[in-house]
Amino acid sequence: MQHELGRGGMAVVYRVLDVSTGEPMALKQLLLAEHPRNREALQRLFEHEFRTLAELDHPRVIRVDDYGVAPSGPYYTMELLDGGNLTQRAPVPWREACALIHDVCSSLALLHSRRLLHRDVSPHNVRCTAQGNAKLIDFGAMVHMGPAGQAVGTPAFVAPEVAQRGTLDARTDLFSLGATLYFALTGRPAYPARTFEQLLDVWSKRPAPPSAYAPEIPQRLDQLVMGLLSLDPALRPRSAFEVMSQLDACADLEQREDLEVARVYLAAPLLIGCEDLLAKVQRRTTRARVRRGSGLLIDGAAGAGRSRALAAAVLQAKIAGLTVAQAGGRRAGREPFALATQLLQQLNELVPQSSATAARKATGAPLLFDGLDNPSAQPTPKTLSGDPKLRSAQQQALTSFCAQLARTVTIAFAVDDIDDADEPSSAWLAGLVEQAKRQRLLLMYTVRSASLQSGKQPALKVIAEHCSGVTLQLLTPGQLEQLCSSIFGNVPYVRMCADRVYRIGVGNPRASMDLLRHLLEQKQIRYEGGSWILPEQLDAHALPASMDESYAERVERLSSRARWLAQAHAISRYAALSAEDHAQLMREQTQQECELTRAELLEAHVLSGKNGYAIADDAWTRALLARIEPDVRSAIHLRLAELGRGKLRSPMSVAYHFQQAGQSPRALDPLMQLAPEEDPLRSLIQEHLTVPQVSQVLMQGLATALEQARGEFVVNELRRLCCGCTIATHGDEYERASPDWLAALRRDAGLDDWDALAEVADTGQRLMQALTRASERYNATPEQVRGYRPDVAIKHLINYVVISIAISSRTFDAAKMRSLPPLLEPFVALSPIIAAIHDNAIATYEYIAEGRVASAKARWLGVLERLRDVQGESLQYVAPIRGAIAYGIGLIEVVRGYSSAINWAELLDSDDLQRVNGMYLRRVARLQLGDVDGAERFRQKAELLSVVANSRQMFDSMTVPEVLVYGLAADLTGLQHVVERLHPIALRYPAWACYERLGRAQLALLHGSHEEALEHTAIGLASCEPDATNPSRCYNAWPWVASARCHALLAAARPREAADLASSVLTECLKRGMEANEELLRALALAEARLGDFAGATARLTALHEQQTAAGIIGVNLGATYEALTRIAIWAGDREAIEKYGALTAEAYAHGRGSPLGARYERLMSEARSRGVSVRPALTQFETSMFGTSVLARSVPNAAMVVLTLRTAASGEERADRALRLVCETTGARAGQLYVITESGLRVAAVVGDPHQTDAYAELAQQCLENALEADTSATQMVSDTSSSAAMNTAGHTSLHQPMLQRAILLTGERGERAHHAAVVVLDASARGATTREQHELLAIIANYLLSSGDTAGVPTTD
Repeated sequence: MQHELGRGGMAVVYRVLDVSTGEPMALKQLLLAEHPRNREALQRLFEHEFRTLAELDHPRVIRVDDYGVAPSGPYYTMELLDGGNLTQRAPVPWREACALIHDVCSSLALLHSRRLLHRDVSPHNVRCTAQGNAKLIDFGAMVHMGPAGQAVGTPAFVAPEVAQRGTLDARTDLFSLGATLYFALTGRPAYPARTFEQLLDVWSKRPAPPSAYAPEIPQRLDQLVMGLLSLDPALRPRSAFEVMSQLDACADLEQREDLEVARVYLAAPLLIGCEDLLAKVQRRTTRARVRRGSGLLIDGAAGAGRSRALAAAVLQAKIAGLTVAQAGGRRAGREPFALATQLLQQLNELVPQSSATAARKATGAPLLFDGLDNPSAQPTPKTLSGDPKLRSAQQQALTSFCAQLARTVTIAFAVDDIDDADEPSSAWLAGLVEQAKRQRLLLMYTVRSASLQSGKQPALKVIAEHCSGVTLQLLTPGQLEQLCSSIFGNVPYVRMCADRVYRIGVGNPRASMDLLRHLLEQKQIRYEGGSWILPEQLDAHALPASMDESYAERVERLSSRARWLAQAHAISRYAALSAEDHAQLMREQTQQECELTRAELLEAHVLSGKNGYAIADDAWTRALLARIEPDVRSAIHLRLAELGRGKLRSPMSVAYHFQQAGQSPRALDPLMQLAPEEDPLRSLIQEHLTVPQVSQVLMQGLATALEQARGEFVVNELRRLCCGCTIATHGDEYERASPDWLAALRRDAGLDDWDALAEVADTGQRLMQALTRASERYNATPEQVRGYRPDVAIKHLINYVVISIAISSRTFDAAKMRSLPPLLEPFVALSPIIAAIHDNAIATYEYIAEGRVASAKARWLGVLERLRDVQGESLQYVAPIRGAIAYGIGLIEVVRGYSSAINWAELLDSDDLQRVNGMYLRRVARLQLGDVDGAERFRQKAELLSVVANSRQMFDSMTVPEVLVYGLAADLTGLQHVVERLHPIALRYPAWACYERLGRAQLALLHGSHEEALEHTAIGLASCEPDATNPSRCYNAWPWVASARCHALLAAARPREAADLASSVLTECLKRGMEANEELLRALALAEARLGDFAGATARLTALHEQQTAAGIIGVNLGATYEALTRIAIWAGDREAIEKYGALTAEAYAHGRGSPLGARYERLMSEARSRGVSVRPALTQFETSMFGTSVLARSVPNAAMVVLTLRTAASGEERADRALRLVCETTGARAGQLYVITESGLRVAAVVGDPHQTDAYAELAQQCLENALEADTSATQMVSDTSSSAAMNTAGHTSLHQPMLQRAILLTGERGERAHHAAVVVLDASARGATTREQHELLAIIANYLLSSGDTAGVPTTD
């Protein structure tokens, strides 16, 4: 702080320096220490003052900047006005006085439109700017219009109704305004009084008119001043705008009613419909301060007010004392870590230096800061690199730095339009959401609803899953009328105007404001005589027919220069453009002309931003691009290309603009600037190019290079980039570029020479001679036309094989797979790495193309064994190869249910990029066990890791194990989701269609439609049966589709056909070296049993069971064998076998608590009962074990009795009553209530004890539910693990008269939906204070059974 500027009774103002900009600012701090009795009330007033000033955003109201809380009290910073106040400057010439008071009137007009009063308009609170304007300051006394409270203000300038505690309205401030104008004109107060007690005396004497002291003042101004000073409010002007009109007339000021109206009323409209959001932010700021941080994602349509809502949330966080760093995805730009760098820079400036220093010492500071070696200088944040090798380390350093800061400072990140952020930053912010749960960290992001729904950005999907979501709704007709009333006041025809605007803008806030501006410009709405006039009927053409037409008209109204610059922004792929960029784009214009053009676009709301400017709205982009001539578009592309080249922008974007400008040859140089190892898709994280545009740039560059004869090296580099691009584009670049690239690689790597030297018997000599020939040819070829050096060609050849494996395994191109190993065979002796890739290519072919799983697995294990001996520089290549092999073996084992599959997942944990595959294997392993909730947790972790690590794997192959395991588990919901994901994959790659058909057949069987299942399996078999004429078939799917067809035939009572099909497929599989498919064996056994061969069927399954147990197979695959044995026993009426295999089935399915396996087991037992076979209480034990009690005798001795008691209830209402009574008996409570949650809220299902306490119980139940929702990181999930004591929580309360709270939140609906079945149990204070594990589990059993059992009559649920 430099020095004190002023001091009042409640606050002091200092002149300070903004360290981030170096500009002087004013800082106002509340003097809490001097008012110990009124601390809370004063702080609320101070917060209200800052919030109101921040929301007003008016050019004649002092601009506030930031809010904070220091140990001595809260403060906020604001612009520094060096022009002095009217107390210091009076008297001033009357024309100047009129202009200054006109400015004050402008600010009062906006205040009054919000029904707010300043209450302290005085010369001291009117400060002047260097430009000669006036601004109103000190809003500490501001209140809403209505009855007066305590008299506040400067006595000589307050209105009589303030001192007399009357009713206050706009005329109250106008009296003070008149007194201020009087002082400005004369240099003396109209009513000189130092205290409120003196006012009655001075009011009894009418002051002389201002002209008595300054004769040059015109009579009309005298009359205005004296009218304002009337003691009777009825004799004063009615509004600030009426005063403005009279000042205009008196001083011959510029007539600018419409302009002033637009500026005052439309610049900062009232924020409507965000009350719930702000309440949620307030709760989350409180939680963040006690290390329970969270994320908040605000989504809405374009124009729904996301930025304004985020600004309001930022104010809320600042007032709560959080340190807030803000950035915008679009404004930050697309350079790697651009947004993260901005947030880091702000944090470094905002937090106390002691905290920043401690955080730097505890983290990887050298990656983030410069100047650490200079103790006398303050370290400065680096501009983070886009080097993919540093990405993980930089993200970890950022996360660690934030975590260290959050030990002492509560931090909030506010990011607008995170869907426009650069990819590394958005990935880091996605990972930060999970970290926030245990830190003083609040994350607030906004996103377009369309981006969120598209699912194209993995980071957004992760953020949405881990953040609480708030969707901004469009305004209702009533809310739009409220908005119009806040702007124009209570004048006639407001509703009519709002209705017409609503018809076109459909409640979109930004569209509605644009339409109101349109009406102002068309003079359909006018200001006359101090009030707004709205027409009774708008002209037929007063409003455009649509918003597109509105934007089109506004584009036409722009000047030619402004339209050109706006179109350059619309075309640009560089995100925000700076003022310097504008000067270079418009280099024919002077600096002043550039500034005027930019100002025009800002005033028209085409551009937004301060240091960097971007298109404010996608609607502007569409309108601008729709009205651009081809020659203008080409000229803009050329300027952007030249700008990008000079600014060292992304080479890919520079090439794109050169090509679009019709200068394709100039695009080759920037393309060749890509590093030799550059992934072409890295450009996607730097600019706004889409994947197809990257593909187009590369393919057009290749065509140009061939046309221009730019040499083999250039052409082959472009071919390499095209082939690499195919992985993400799913396009045909590979097919178009790879043959020529492969031919060049074969030649340059010496493969053609190898073939020509077939007569050389010794492979070592043969390779040496081939490489010698290739080297001699390379050296003899002129530099401008020669290709790759042999060693580089071999390296690219290896990459070609790796890329080809990925692509051909996706397309099931067996011929391509078969052709890959021979490409590397000559070089296997050069390196164990090449040998490993060679063998991996063979194993991939065996596994995918031929379905020989055992052979592929054995070959992979051999590769892993050889890789153990690799040393030296080659070690860097071992991890990705080992990871790919571990993942392949893991997929083989996890589908079959091997218990060892988890070992491969653990092997993958050692590598950041491979860890995501390990999480995925764990997910499928949990699905194999029937643990749906556990699988969902691992899916979320896998997606989070894939985003943070920037793993671009297209999880296509991951759908295959899911469709198989979901089918085994009869999980209808899971199958539906995976089939939806399979459909677009099958459209891209027809060979995948068999898996989609398999999933649809399984769905049809679960729905009881065997005919539909037969239809799907017939098509599926036709597409995957072995066929010598069509090698691109998925042989792996063949036995699975055949097994599904067998089950469909069994459902259709056609067991003979099922048996014949199963036998023929199994025989063919053995001939081809394929392993016998367990599901096909089970189908064959069931078909044999249906044909009466119970013994043979049982023997077949018993042998399968022995093989499975010997191999360590567990979970659904093993349980399905037990289930088949149980079903055969039921058909045979073998009671002993039913009990034996039924118990084994229950044991195998035991991990599937609450999953479809429970229903599946119940159907099996129901089938037994329908056949008259009595089942012992193993069923009850199974049910209770599914609901949280693994060992009944040790954990919950009476759990079986509890479930049986609930089962015998006659109705849902009786069951609920019995459940609650059991809870009360178990806990010792004398009274309690059981609630269930429905779409409309909580409802009472049962009451024990005094029914008159319902309100108190309901309030606590609602609080419990809200706490549960707040405790969860996802607004779309409400899940507690019913398998442990976490299922029930005790909430402590300060009052002994309040009941103790128990809660059970149990997922039984579909995952990902907002509505779920849940129960809340509220007990009175007589319940035992410490709930035991027995009580926890028993309550979980009761609630879960109550909500998941079939008969729910009388109990409201969400179904």
